[in-house]
Amino acid sequence: MNSKLFFSVLCLTVLLLALHTVPVLAAQREAVVEIHHGRDASFLRYDTGNGPTQTALTNQTLVLPPGTKVRVVIVDANTYYYNYSLDKSLEQPRYTTPDLSTIVAAINRVLPVVATAIEEQSLADDTESTTAITAEMSALGEYVQQLETVRTDIEDILQTIAESDNPSSPADIARGEQSQLLKQQKEVLKNSTFSNARLKDELQAGYSAAHIATNKNTTLSTVVQMLREYGEQLLATRDKLKRDFLAARDRVEFSVVVPHDSTLVLRFGTKPRDPDHTARATGDTLLAITLDPLYQRPSFELFPLAFGIIPLKGVPEYSIVDSVIAEHAGSGLRFRAGTMMMINFASMFDNTVGIGAGVGIGLSTDAAPLIVDYLFGITLSYLETIRLGLGAGVSHLPDHLKAPAAVGKPLPPDAGSIDDLVENTYKPSFFITISLPGLNIFDSN
Repeated sequence: MNSKLFFSVLCLTVLLLALHTVPVLAAQREAVVEIHHGRDASFLRYDTGNGPTQTALTNQTLVLPPGTKVRVVIVDANTYYYNYSLDKSLEQPRYTTPDLSTIVAAINRVLPVVATAIEEQSLADDTESTTAITAEMSALGEYVQQLETVRTDIEDILQTIAESDNPSSPADIARGEQSQLLKQQKEVLKNSTFSNARLKDELQAGYSAAHIATNKNTTLSTVVQMLREYGEQLLATRDKLKRDFLAARDRVEFSVVVPHDSTLVLRFGTKPRDPDHTARATGDTLLAITLDPLYQRPSFELFPLAFGIIPLKGVPEYSIVDSVIAEHAGSGLRFRAGTMMMINFASMFDNTVGIGAGVGIGLSTDAAPLIVDYLFGITLSYLETIRLGLGAGVSHLPDHLKAPAAVGKPLPPDAGSIDDLVENTYKPSFFITISLPGLNIFDSN
């Protein structure tokens, strides 16, 4: 067999394996974890690149290649009522539910004043004065009714917003149904006060009419000024609800990268913005996601190699016995040292066990030839601990005696040693290979 041709074919085979491996190594790495925030926090699904996996585990450990981008998505979220954090608290605008109790109490204080004013003016005997008072009270009453309508609408708005705190079920989310937050955001737009872009102008017009009608009555004029202040509070409350609630999101996303040499633990937590609305789970750590870096087996390696040779054909051994040359069968197992170039093309058990293919050579410590073995091998590796393999190829081994030496005859007078009389040739062989950790010459990811 032409050893150079054999070695060339093996090198071409390894190159083809390398070209097959490159697209896989260059593939972009991304993983997605979805967490459902309901009355309990639970994992909905996760996808590490092999398709989505449904899960209901309270905690999850994922083994991913270093550098993998992990997107943690909180579904059925409600950023109006909850702050969300992953490993640390996030700085987000704080939304507070407006307290209408002061406004309601103020209006309740104003109405008796209005009633008292009407009663006092109705006792007047002057008909012209009574007519004027009736006009004043009519304008004031319309303004009060306008404010009362806005107040009751805001109470309805708050009730609609409160219903968004009720979580959807994981099954509803999995079916693609809208979250309660999105449903209530659409529902609240149906409220005329909430969606009225001209509310400020309308309240101003109501105040102006009441002010003009009562400007000659000190008591009623004071009432109108008080009502104006409460109207401004109502408008500010409506505007804040509109701004904050419509900006709330039902999905919150965090992004992290899996480290190369350490485990990353992500702790998902929520904090309520309003202590009166906690229909969902809250706490600093509701779920934990442990990201273990996947062992990165080099795609290409070149390392020193020790191997044992098992010839396919019998290998003779020669020695001097009773002053003559004797021949006897060899043990069939020889040990050599050399080097091997390998491509890793498959992995198992979270990449801890790898399978590779490569070509190797055995080196001689004696005279020429320097390269005494050519092999093609398959290796099985465990982390960096050890590599074991099997190979096939050819080895430079004893074949016969050189003339004039012969078995049963004395050693020729001009021979230096018995080894000088042995003719070696390349023979087909099997190889058992082993490489120990820390011996890599070069590796590449």
